[in-house]
Amino acid sequence: MSRGCPGACTFCGSPEFWGTRRVRSHSADWFANEITALAGKGISHFYISDDTFTMDRDRVISLCQKLIAADLSITWNAISRVDHVDPELLAWMRKAGCIQISFGVESGSDAIKKRLGKPVPNHLAVQAFRRTAAHGIVPRAYFIYGSPGETMDTINQSIDLLKALQPLGAVFYMLVLFPGTGLYDWAQKNGW
Repeated sequence: MSRGCPGACTFCGSPEFWGTRRVRSHSADWFANEITALAGKGISHFYISDDTFTMDRDRVISLCQKLIAADLSITWNAISRVDHVDPELLAWMRKAGCIQISFGVESGSDAIKKRLGKPVPNHLAVQAFRRTAAHGIVPRAYFIYGSPGETMDTINQSIDLLKALQPLGAVFYMLVLFPGTGLYDWAQKNGW
């Protein structure tokens, strides 16, 4: 539904990929029409790969209302940030067919999250996962390991957070420094 991301995550290549940190969005009407057209061709499940999908909650609620009104009998997955979901939004998403949300948690360590440009407190992650599951949506966690400064202590902090989240799925990525990211620039400046 949108392209670009205003985030400052130092590991993410999205701004370089899109050529901007500016977000360009389609309307809820346009996106609902796209899904309706595909559903009419027999597609019954969708993966919405949008870095900023839930950042404009009013647009997502509008989309959900349109999907519900269209009575499509579809399911879909989305990605989100733990600091951009709330009970009302999750309720609309579930009613519209959302069955799974992947959240970029990244780490349980405050120091590592700060280095990654995503200093979201752990309690917000726990709250988002509990709320998501309570609405009948499967919460999935993305973690990154191998960040500069990673130690057994920071890894154990991530394990502790994982246990607190109790996700129904988790994906662990080793940090890769992509050209155009803040961490890539930092590595080059430090002779890595």
